[in-house]
Amino acid sequence: METEYMYKIVLIGDWGVGKTNILSQYTRGEFVLGSAGTIGVQFSTKVLQIDNVVVKVQVWDTAGQDKYRAITSTYYRGAHGALAVYDITRADTFNRLEIWLKELKEYVKDDCAIVVVGNKSDLPNLAEVKTEKAMNFAKENGYAFFETSALNASNINSAFDAAIQQIHLIQSKNFTQGNTLIKQITGKKIAVNLNEQTLVKKKGCCS
Repeated sequence: METEYMYKIVLIGDWGVGKTNILSQYTRGEFVLGSAGTIGVQFSTKVLQIDNVVVKVQVWDTAGQDKYRAITSTYYRGAHGALAVYDITRADTFNRLEIWLKELKEYVKDDCAIVVVGNKSDLPNLAEVKTEKAMNFAKENGYAFFETSALNASNINSAFDAAIQQIHLIQSKNFTQGNTLIKQITGKKIAVNLNEQTLVKKKGCCS
């Protein structure tokens, strides 16, 4: 089937919150124990079928260290959606989400789909960020919210599905006005149809 839509989603958040393993779990179903921090940018793709439409999702994992910010922030441009990730066991990573989101919004359109993700839900006894606090933050700003575990894949697909559903609803309306093939998909399950999974590390001065 021919791809009809291409959506770009970026992962933002501090170093060590688990963005790389969230990407790995979503696109390859893998968790890499002791994975090194991302240097620069890397991305992976996944092809989905929504109703009868083929959608290619390109997920960009950006480095969370401040020394790479000037480089990685430029990759926000053109993003249709973002997962803003924090580590539930580190309150500082949640407190800095507003900084990450402010930076993101300098590069994306107002209709960018944003999902707040509290990662490492497999460590509830170490949690420094209460679920209710994060949920209220997301609700006040109009974002979807999920607690996930990159280790056991809990809610990983759900977080991406929420972003993709919102993106597809907006983009299909913009791109196919009057096309009866595209239907509103809010609340519908996204089924993986194809299994294209390619991990590419961005080459350059920071590779």
